[in-house]
Amino acid sequence: MDLNEFKKYHLIELQKVINQLSHHSFLIKLVSIFLIFAVLVLTDKVTNPFFSLIALLPPLIFWYLDAVCVKKERLYRELYDEVRIDIQAQKNIVPIFSMDTSKFESHDNCKLSHVILTDALAIFYGLIFLAVVIVIGVVLIISTLA
Repeated sequence: MDLNEFKKYHLIELQKVINQLSHHSFLIKLVSIFLIFAVLVLTDKVTNPFFSLIALLPPLIFWYLDAVCVKKERLYRELYDEVRIDIQAQKNIVPIFSMDTSKFESHDNCKLSHVILTDALAIFYGLIFLAVVIVIGVVLIISTLA
């Protein structure tokens, strides 16, 4: 096998990691919706209405976890692009089967603060957070009227 064949296998392995991280991000979203729904159902049963404010924590926690996963995915996409360019340019800059993404940490689109505020995550978790706030507000209003 020549060096380019090893690099192609490297790309395949990187693509597997990227797909796995994308799948994890989907699972985080799925679990977050289920858990937040369960917490909201339980807040209706709580006698102390301010205890329902705990329901604000899961959307924030899952937002952070999903952002970490998306950040890792972006780092590996950067590495994938570098290996692809390395193959096309016939250079040997990237070591074979290297999974080191540390040099991409400084890229703007790979910073956690940037990833948290991307449109997809901000809209998804922002709407969930807003829905939780509305439900908690309704629960608090109903409990004060009763």
